[in-house]
Amino acid sequence: MGLKDTWNKFKIDYENLKIEKIKKDIYSKKIQFSSLSEEQRGIIDIVNIGISENVSNFQYASDRLRNDKEFIMDHVDDLGTDILQYVSDELKNDKEFIISTLYTHDLDTWFFENNHFEFINDKLKDDKEFIMLALEKDTSILQDVSHRLRDDEEVINKVLKFNSDHFIWASDRLQNDYDFITNAYDSGHHILSYAGEDLNDNLKFAEFLISKNQTIEQISDRLKEDENLSKYAVEKNGSNLEFASPRLQDNEEIVKIAIGSAINNLEFASDRLRNNPDIALYALEQNVKQNLEQGYEDLFTSQDKSSSLHYTGADLKNDKDFLIKANLISDTALHFASPELQNDKEFVNQLIDAHSGQNEVFRYASDELQKDIDFVKSTIDKSSYNIRFAHESISNNKDIAIYTLEQEHLKRGNKISNSLALDFYSNTELIHDKTFLIESYNINHDRQNLREYFGEDIEFTKNIIALNPHEYFTINNELKDNIDLANFALKEYTKNPEDKYKLADYYSHGYNFSENKNQMDFKKAENMANDFRASIDHSKLEALHAEIQARNKTVEIPDTYITESTKATQEVKQTQINEVVQQTVAPAQDIKPRRMKL
Repeated sequence: MGLKDTWNKFKIDYENLKIEKIKKDIYSKKIQFSSLSEEQRGIIDIVNIGISENVSNFQYASDRLRNDKEFIMDHVDDLGTDILQYVSDELKNDKEFIISTLYTHDLDTWFFENNHFEFINDKLKDDKEFIMLALEKDTSILQDVSHRLRDDEEVINKVLKFNSDHFIWASDRLQNDYDFITNAYDSGHHILSYAGEDLNDNLKFAEFLISKNQTIEQISDRLKEDENLSKYAVEKNGSNLEFASPRLQDNEEIVKIAIGSAINNLEFASDRLRNNPDIALYALEQNVKQNLEQGYEDLFTSQDKSSSLHYTGADLKNDKDFLIKANLISDTALHFASPELQNDKEFVNQLIDAHSGQNEVFRYASDELQKDIDFVKSTIDKSSYNIRFAHESISNNKDIAIYTLEQEHLKRGNKISNSLALDFYSNTELIHDKTFLIESYNINHDRQNLREYFGEDIEFTKNIIALNPHEYFTINNELKDNIDLANFALKEYTKNPEDKYKLADYYSHGYNFSENKNQMDFKKAENMANDFRASIDHSKLEALHAEIQARNKTVEIPDTYITESTKATQEVKQTQINEVVQQTVAPAQDIKPRRMKL
């Protein structure tokens, strides 16, 4: 090798060493890629290290590499379309290059999701052919295309095909074009809310909105003052009252129309009308009517937050006369009364008395009244149903519970009906109190809450049978075989007059006095027979034996009857007597005469 060749090799090796050192320094962040000379920023190995560390370094690459299609295409696969924002202006304007980059490498989603479209040259953003292709990938690019194309109906229809919401980036002209918007809506594109300011002040467009059951929120204030238009709007959709002008929200006719659509629309009426008793009562009547139409049979068994009274004015919530009238329509009226009226004994009693039978009024009384034992008792006197609204400290009181059951029993007597009080107590701690259960059964003879102990606990079961021996027939068969329990039931059954248990309540539980009496009479006869057998003592058997012996002495027995196998007459008699002694005497009707072979 000559000296020249050696020198050239040395130079190449030296340059390679420099490149390797630069690469290591970039990698270790000792130097910044942007600080390198333009020549170094054009060396592919160095640029590869620079953009692998941070793709934004490509903006500092040499003009030659930033315009090198092959280099860029190779790196799109590795780095994604982020690199495209740093290519030369010439390539950004190269439609074929951009399309081939996006479609060849299937990176369009990455491209559009990362908003890289904005880095495309303005010339391409105004290229309809390119934009129509790009819209198939992402219609949000409409915000970055030229104004000319955002005003192009064909382009906008392409956008609407994929996403109606992106009509927001259409031109002002199209957003105010009545024919374009209404035709697009009729074609299934929901773009009415993106109508322009001028169109929202158009009466014809406002009527179109209302006809499509849209709100009038977007129309101009001038049109919201139109009484006929607002009336038409609330007739189609009562919630449009919210968007009517303040003057028309104070219009009784329009407010009533809105309430007829949905009672919560009272919320949007003026303060004056929300404090108007006639309007508030009308809303409550509509409230009840609408619930009935929807098939709600039990309308007010919980705090009905959606009741129209929720939207009445503060003045009415302290107006006794209004609340008394409202209470006649709905027993939830007290729930919306002021705290002072909810704690007024006389007023609460007046509302309770206005309803016959069970009602929900006491549910909404103050905590103080629900803790007042005397007041709670007074409500129970009206209906045992009210116990469920008393404070827990009272509702779990055994004395109050017994009082409730007694009052309920006095009212319903022997009428067949479920016990509302027992239904309530089945979910309280008293359901586990045996003493309470026995006392409650003694009041109403309803065994719905006895399941835990009756038929399982012998002493508890005896206490219930003592109150009603018929219950013996409801226990499980295994316990019926308990002799002690059976004798106890028989004793209790026989000492009570028949009429005592011939009540409708017992028939409702499947009791049948005649059938049960027959069973008990059979049990009684069976026990009497057993007692009779047990009473025949040994002395009676001996007397019977002596009588048989006396009769046998008067009978002559021919000698021919005596054989080797026959024992002496006395032995035969003794054996027969012993057999009699060991026998259980059969009932009289079962005894048949026997012949003795002597």
